[in-house]
Amino acid sequence: FVPGKTTASVRLQSRTEILEWATQRLHERTGRFTSRHYQSGILFDEMTSDSALTRTLVLVTHQGVAEAAPRPIISGVYHDQWRKTTHGMAACAPGRTC
Repeated sequence: FVPGKTTASVRLQSRTEILEWATQRLHERTGRFTSRHYQSGILFDEMTSDSALTRTLVLVTHQGVAEAAPRPIISGVYHDQWRKTTHGMAACAPGRTC
């Protein structure tokens, strides 16, 4: 979300959408700024022996190549679905049934 807006500025529903958006963003910002995603405050909304639903706060910052410090750009919540695998818990791909 962006300040003053009531809808998400970016909403990606599939692995393909995420890849296309990330590829474009990385290309656009090369040599201009660094982006960081700080995650905290994970909340388990639902948990069973083989799955979980979580929410995690995220703060995104950008730091221009000439800037001394990062600046906050956007904040929000990641909603994730997890499934137990033979290697432990793994996040499910967005937009797909786990």
